[in-house]
Parts: sequence; C-alpha cells; structure tokens
Amino acid sequence: MAADIFIGLVTHPKSVFPQARTANGLAARLVETLTSLGLFVASAIVDDNLLAPDQITVTPEAVRYSVREEITAEENWREYLNSGSISLLMRLQFRIRQTVTTLRLAPPWRRSIDANDAGSRRLIRLANIELAHLRVLDEAVRSEAAWALILEDDAQAGDVSKLGRELAQFLNTVCDATPELSMINLSDSFTVDQLGIEHLLAESERASVWTIRKVDRHITNTVCAVLYRRDLLIHLFEELQSIPLEPVVPIDFKVNEAIRRAGTDLPGQTWICDPAPIAQGSGVPAASTVITR
Repeated sequence: MAADIFIGLVTHPKSVFPQARTANGLAARLVETLTSLGLFVASAIVDDNLLAPDQITVTPEAVRYSVREEITAEENWREYLNSGSISLLMRLQFRIRQTVTTLRLAPPWRRSIDANDAGSRRLIRLANIELAHLRVLDEAVRSEAAWALILEDDAQAGDVSKLGRELAQFLNTVCDATPELSMINLSDSFTVDQLGIEHLLAESERASVWTIRKVDRHITNTVCAVLYRRDLLIHLFEELQSIPLEPVVPIDFKVNEAIRRAGTDLPGQTWICDPAPIAQGSGVPAASTVITR
C-alpha cells in the first residue's frame, strides 16, 4: 500500500540545526502528528556527507566555474520568470556579483587552494547538499507516496502539532479535490517582491486552512519546504538527475534549472502559501509562521 505522504529531511553532520534530525525535530514531529490523525506516512532523513573522494574537482578554476554558473543559472531563472526579458541593469548587477564573488573566493591569479579555503569548502558543502537532496527525492519516489514534503534542516514552525493538523486537513480536502495542484511552496523564505513574481500570481484565496496564491508557471521559493504531488516529483527528479553534479551550484538553482528545462512537461500547477506556515531559519529574511483563520 502506497503512503499518503512522504516526509523527507535533508541535513548534514555539522548542521547548525542539530535538533532537526531528532525526535523533537520538525520532520519527526510531523510524522508523529500525521500518523496519529490516520494518515499512512513514509519518511527518511538524509544526514550524511555523501560526496565521495575525487567525485568533484576542487581547484581555483572549479570555484570560478561554480560562481559563473550560479550567476548564469540565476540569470536564466529571471528570464524564465519574465518570459525571456530582463533589464540591462539586472544583467550588469549579475556581472558585478560574479566579479566580486570570484575575487573573494578564487581570484584569477590564484593557482591552488587547500581544503580549508573558503572556495574549497563551498564546493564540497554545496555538492553534499545536492547529493543529499537527490537521495531524499529518490527515497520519496521509491515510497510511491501520493505526496512528498521535502524539508531542509532550517525549516521551522512555531506550533508543529497545529501545522500537522493543518497539513492533514489540506491533504484530505484541497489536495484530493484539486488534481491540477502539483506543487506548493510552504515557506516564504523570500518575499514576493524579492522573488520578482508578483506579475505571475493570482489574487489571494482561501484553500481550507491556508491562504494561497496560484502561480501561472512552476516556481520555487527556495527548497526549504516544498510539497510535491507524485507525478510532478517523478518528472522533476528525472530532470535533476540529467544535470551533472559539476559545475557545483546551490541546489535551489539546480531545482530551478530543472523546472526551466522541463517546461510544459511538468504537470499541473504551483501555488504558494501567503503567509506561509513554515519559516526558514537561516540565510534569508524571517518568514511568518502566523496562520490567519
């Protein structure tokens, strides 16, 4: 029997959010709450560094390549969001960021780097995060669950029991009755303005326990907390597997690139929760954990 939902957590041994992998972490507590409400829940935690020795190249050239391709991926994503058009000013800002980051991590005159160098640590960290995401997505697909909630270890909620009850109600009412829904972003890691997607959003509407906005194409608000329907997840995972590990770029940009490449082959529709029920605890502005009733 296939699970109703798969809960997957991506973390690592040196995470600054060590509680995430414990019984008191968000993932485990969601599993407990959803199970108590009668849902069949599958789950997995990937908390290992999966990068094998010599699996990637760690050189100044590789760092520069990584920086360049990250900026290119973000530029391509902005074009995707704006139907192929971005301003000259934005392109100039991308080039400035690329130059500044390259000079900080691996300037052109640098010929070697060691394991403690910031550029080396960046490559290894990002590669491990990507491999962990691929592992947990593979577990989600293999579980055959109808839905998969993939969490990063900095995903947080003030009242996890309440979140679990709301998620169960959302699955039992909205998801079952809305076959066009394929993906919903449950964290507002960045604001709509920061993402540059206001022009893609429909007006706010109530969808059972959460207020949502429908998007006219598939988008992500980072990969901190995303709920996927199985058919979209299979397509997205296949697309991700087709993208080489190198050049190493953040997994958020790899997922965006997979979405962009897949285009209309990805089924269904994406929604965002606004306000979102899950906050991202690192690296981005604080998200709201308040659910309006």
